[in-house]
Amino acid sequence: MSRRRHVAAGAAAAAALLLAAIAHAGALTSGSDSLRTAVAHQTERRVARAGLGPVTGEIYASAHATTIGGYGELLVQRPDARREDGAPTAQPDGIDVMRQVVVLGHRFGRTLILNSALALEHVGAQDAPPTTLDFETTDPARAGSVAFDFAYLEWAPRPALGARAGLLLVPLGLRNEHNEPTVTIGARPPGVERFVIPTVWSGSGAGLAGAGGPGLTWRAYVMEGLDAAGFTSEGAIRGGRQTPSDQRFEHPAFTGRLDWRGLSWLMLGGSGFAGDAWQRPQPGGATLRSQVTVYDVHGTIDWRGFAARGLYAEGRLDQAQQLSDVLGQAGVERLGEHFFGSYVEGDVDVLGLLRPGAGWQLKPAARFEEYDTQDGVITGIDDPTHHHTVVTAGLAVAPHPDLILKVDREWRHSEARNETRQWDLAFGYQF
Repeated sequence: MSRRRHVAAGAAAAAALLLAAIAHAGALTSGSDSLRTAVAHQTERRVARAGLGPVTGEIYASAHATTIGGYGELLVQRPDARREDGAPTAQPDGIDVMRQVVVLGHRFGRTLILNSALALEHVGAQDAPPTTLDFETTDPARAGSVAFDFAYLEWAPRPALGARAGLLLVPLGLRNEHNEPTVTIGARPPGVERFVIPTVWSGSGAGLAGAGGPGLTWRAYVMEGLDAAGFTSEGAIRGGRQTPSDQRFEHPAFTGRLDWRGLSWLMLGGSGFAGDAWQRPQPGGATLRSQVTVYDVHGTIDWRGFAARGLYAEGRLDQAQQLSDVLGQAGVERLGEHFFGSYVEGDVDVLGLLRPGAGWQLKPAARFEEYDTQDGVITGIDDPTHHHTVVTAGLAVAPHPDLILKVDREWRHSEARNETRQWDLAFGYQF
């Protein structure tokens, strides 16, 4: 064979090898892309199933076996000197490191997850009989506490389905499962999600969490019920949340949630809770079955820097008058058969719209809400003090995605005209 033929044959062989290598590399790239897409889809379904915020649900999105994170907030409140009726206010100025939450998650193999959040409230701990704290309001006399918001073990045989058991967050409203200050609107939560839906609300129990269909996610639990001995006309069912160290499981409750996110910028859903709240021995001469039913419908919009939230919630308390008799509540302290509330709120990242990629966020925000913790009093006095209307307007500045400073003005009104307007300043962080 001539030298020229040898060169031609060698060139043809080299070209064939090069084409085979390119084809093989393309197959590997295509296979790798398909694998990455499948992994991303599974992660997305795990995160959707979790139903938690970016910090509390980090273990579902992370590739690491162990995750440690947290968030916290400091609140300063300055009420006006006079109430809306002109009388001097009795409310003092307040400053409080409200919460520091430490979130720990761990994955045992491919199907078992441990997730927990330990909350330090009001910067301290107490060695005293258990109490239920209201972390959203500043009280200089209130002692601090250390308690779990949630701590559960989940077995997930598939990315879209998990079985949970332990201390679980009640899946109601828009705030109870998404409480990080960097993702919430306003320096303080709306009163609707403090009293009608008493955030933070958790209880021991077990149930299922899933994701499937066209953007559907759901959760369904059996868990401890409320303790009706703590119900009041001012706080509705808020005082009935049980503490992890002193739980009564005489009558369990049922709770569930269904959300639809068929569009990337829109979420619509509803949730409910029902259970007998009388957890103590029956009083002499009476049979109490204080059934509590709470439900809400809600929706969110997140579109090009604009965010909006809306919720309506309503609760019903059976045998409210008999329960008031047993608890010794008279006059304006009598419990109502209903409690309800609604709010709509929104903010817009104007800096992101004017200077995309600026890194900072500047977000004017506003909220309107109305709620009543004592409605439908049959024998007693329906206290107009408990029917509230609140308009809030403010500004949030975020120099970093994990840091935020919020300044709000609250115009508060009650039917008794005894509310006090106030300024709120909050600093929040997450890591």
